[in-house]
Amino acid sequence: SSFFPINKIIVTGNYWHIPEKKIEHIINENAQNGFFFTSLNQLHDVLLKELAWADSISVSKQWPGTLNVVINQKKVVAIWNGVGLLEKNGELFYPLKTTFPANLPFIEGRASTKSSSLELYQSMNSGLVKNDLSNILEITKLKVTSQGNCLVTFNHKTVVMLGNMNILAKFYRFIAIYKQVFEQKHKIPEYVDMRYSHGLAVKWQEST
Repeated sequence: SSFFPINKIIVTGNYWHIPEKKIEHIINENAQNGFFFTSLNQLHDVLLKELAWADSISVSKQWPGTLNVVINQKKVVAIWNGVGLLEKNGELFYPLKTTFPANLPFIEGRASTKSSSLELYQSMNSGLVKNDLSNILEITKLKVTSQGNCLVTFNHKTVVMLGNMNILAKFYRFIAIYKQVFEQKHKIPEYVDMRYSHGLAVKWQEST
């Protein structure tokens, strides 16, 4: 615009999963009417709609010709069923798979179990931290089957079977005995079946 144009645009915040080219394109398309007639509400709404990763956006003007945009991205904790991302608050969104962060755990289950599965994952992680095992055991996958059975896969490809009742109690029992039963072994378990009331079954990984 030749009438009090916007001659400087400042974009700040945390948005490393959002392509800068896309941000530039949206701003350029919606900030053509100069300092006074560019709609901040419209620009805000378009950015929030088009940027799947955006959690919060603020847009403001600074006299005489500066536009300030602050973008903060969503905080994610897991990949949901291989197609979406789960935020810490349980919200689900579907950005491009090419923007999925590396090393996120997978959570699999029915849509109706999304919130409970996330709570289960967070409780399990808290248990690992409290028992000083978070630097040894890392949950890479939590799966809740259609029958409600829970299976947890760790970074060493060990699968722990927890059944569909008293899941957390069985998980806490597993981590309570981990150092005593598994840490000193020279073999890595392939799976650990914790579905027994007063015991467990183990299959060891074959040596290569």
